Amino acid sequence: MLSPLRNRAGRRLREPFGKAGLTVAVIALVFAMLGGAYAAGKLTHKQKKEVEKIAKKFQGTGPAGPQGPAGANGKDGAQGPKGDAGATGPQGPQGPQGAPGSPWTAGGTLPSKATETGDWALGQYVPSPGDDFLPLSFAIPLSAPLDESHVHYINAAGKEVIGGNEVTSTACLGSSSQPKATAGNLCVYETESLNADSKSEAIVNPSVFESFTFPPGAGRTGALLIVEATNTLAIAAGSWAVTAP
Repeated sequence: MLSPLRNRAGRRLREPFGKAGLTVAVIALVFAMLGGAYAAGKLTHKQKKEVEKIAKKFQGTGPAGPQGPAGANGKDGAQGPKGDAGATGPQGPQGPQGAPGSPWTAGGTLPSKATETGDWALGQYVPSPGDDFLPLSFAIPLSAPLDESHVHYINAAGKEVIGGNEVTSTACLGSSSQPKATAGNLCVYETESLNADSKSEAIVNPSVFESFTFPPGAGRTGALLIVEATNTLAIAAGSWAVTAP
């Protein structure tokens, strides 16, 4: 049986001098292998792998250092040269024809069967009764004037006044609030009147002036409505419609 002294001596031989001693010994072994290989002229692949494995196992791994500050932005580069203009593209196809405008082209005439309307009014106080001439202007001209048989005055009762008679009109089928006229006719509607009278013969063509009078009818651009004031105070108002032939 071994004595305690001998056991302590053997344990010292078996155990290294702590971790530090083991690390130094391993490093020494690595350098010894490298030195021997260097002396032999080369290090085998297997020896190299073993050395790297041992060195990696005992390599110290300290904590990661703090992140360094961000670098400054680089200076903007100079603007590049202006590019050349591109080639002109091909002409596109022609679009479809648009719908007719309204009102019609300036300088044209009212199309056949088309109607235009307007309003008229009289309000006066004069020293003595007399005739007043109220213009009825066509915004779009007719293609030709209208004669006496195609102009009509419709009173507030809805009757056409011809001379001193009231008849039912077949050309003017509207009213003062909704003026209408059949093709080729001018219809003048009365809404109300006070001390003011008119009739179909009092619708005249201002474009023709003969013997200091205007003939009944209408011109291409309008007509005159003659209203007779029967008192010093006269009031009348209404609307009109004209339809091209």
